Amino acid sequence: MAATGLNPTIQKQLTTVKNNPQDAGAWQALGDLLAESGDTRREADCYHRVLSLRPGDPVAQANLDKLAPSDTGRIA
Repeated sequence: MAATGLNPTIQKQLTTVKNNPQDAGAWQALGDLLAESGDTRREADCYHRVLSLRPGDPVAQANLDKLAPSDTGRIA
């Protein structure tokens, strides 16, 4: 995920996940920030990462379920 053109809060969270790639909470926070910015494709990527680190995480799964299939990488 390139940080070009992103707001400073998202850039800071990108640094956090880069430095702590196994931190599911950091990925969740990044997904939430991307959701607020409308970047649904990258938001979905973050929630998928949370689920890979914490299988069955109900919050990440609920957030993915709210997204359109095209944003999550799923085929409708």
